[in-house]
Formats: sequence, C-alpha cells, structure tokens
Amino acid sequence: MEGGADYLWLRVDRELSLSATLYKNRVNNWIRWIPAGEVWRPQNIPEVLAKGAELSLSYKRSLESLALLFKADYSYTNIKMIKGLRNEDPSQGRQLAFQPKHTIRGMVLAEREGLSFFGIVSYTGERTTLDIFDILKPYTLIDVGVEYRGEAAGQ
Repeated sequence: MEGGADYLWLRVDRELSLSATLYKNRVNNWIRWIPAGEVWRPQNIPEVLAKGAELSLSYKRSLESLALLFKADYSYTNIKMIKGLRNEDPSQGRQLAFQPKHTIRGMVLAEREGLSFFGIVSYTGERTTLDIFDILKPYTLIDVGVEYRGEAAGQ
C-alpha cells in the first residue's frame, strides 16, 4: 500500500515543489544483501514489514542571469523482520541490518553563465550490522564543488 501527494507552485521567476509519500508493505521472500567475507551475497528473509515516509522540497529562483536551487529530502524507513530464517532469530521484530531509519539530504546550487557552485549535505542515521546489538554511528557527508560548462579557449 502506498500513497502520496505532490504540490507545484509556479511563477515567472520561481518554482516551489513539495512531495510526500507514505508506504506500508508486508513482503514475503525479501532479498537483502549481506557481507560474506569480502563479497556481498543475497539472502532471503521469509517475511518483512516495510513502512515509511519520504518528503521532498525544492525551490528554484531566477534572478536576471543567476539561477538558484534549494532542495531537501527526508526518508524515514522502518523495515522489520516479521518471520526469520529460524524461530529463535533475535532479529525478528527489529530493523533490518544496515538499514538506517533516517536519511536526510540537502543541496544548494547557484549557476550563472555556465559557471555553477554547489553544496550537498547528506546524513545517514544509525543502523546495525548483522549483530543486531552492534550499532553503527550516524554520519554526515559534505560535498562542495564548482563546475564550468562552455567552450574551451580557441575552440
């Protein structure tokens, strides 16, 4: 089961976009990839309950020859094992390994005459390893850059 809504507001020099999605699914034979030494291998889980929400916001603005973009996304993901490979599986009723409940991403972009400046921030919340009591700390990644699109000199 899944449902969502989108909203778009337009003006001559600006645009606002909002999006929201909710979902809840009971899945038989869920396939997850788990580490097995130096490679990852597929493993079937007899039954999981996956539910969550995704929210997105985007704002674009044009100011003469300058274009600006702001974007933010949030995901809440709750995937729990309902039926494990064996009855005594301690993972039953808990979030699947390596699956964060919370992820956030934000971006800012400014562009003028082929020259762009951007910044992206991504946050990944805590999650477990295959040992459900081994918690991996949340982390944040920051990416900034400059890009030029145009003709090379003398071309």
